[in-house]
Amino acid sequence: MGRGIVTKLTKNYILSKIDQITIFSTYFNIPIKTIQYCIDTGEFIVSPIRADFHPTCGFRYDNRGKLKFKDFAGYFWGDCFDAVAYIISHMDKYKDIDINTKEGFVQALRHITFTFKDIFYGNEKDPLIINNINETLSKRELELLEENATLRQQIINLRNNLTREYSKEMEKLK
Repeated sequence: MGRGIVTKLTKNYILSKIDQITIFSTYFNIPIKTIQYCIDTGEFIVSPIRADFHPTCGFRYDNRGKLKFKDFAGYFWGDCFDAVAYIISHMDKYKDIDINTKEGFVQALRHITFTFKDIFYGNEKDPLIINNINETLSKRELELLEENATLRQQIINLRNNLTREYSKEMEKLK
């Protein structure tokens, strides 16, 4: 007897429960509005997966309806499932998940269901998983910074500017 837990995970099942934009938003820590704006206007954004000071990345739907993210610096090109594999490959307990293998693909699908367990299982989202994703993004950014230490101050300035802009937007909403 099942308890509403699906034992056979597929892309279609995942996408029937949660949209591609939300998956990208969660795993790349980008607001949904930013992704939607990027899709609607075709404008580029700064990369969420590396130190980037000029907009060099974009989102676009392909002719099959798949949302794709491309980093024109060559770091990443793929759909939301590729993004999940990329991010969790940089987490401590996972190592280089190959989304093209069945095992790697299932790991990515399972991680999505745990991340969005409120949708899949009726439980609350686990803030530890979301924090782990965000820490991984930050850790990856720090690794890249160590490779090029001269960018450190620019990143601090960028983050400070983003924080100020976010605060201004929040004040407008009050």
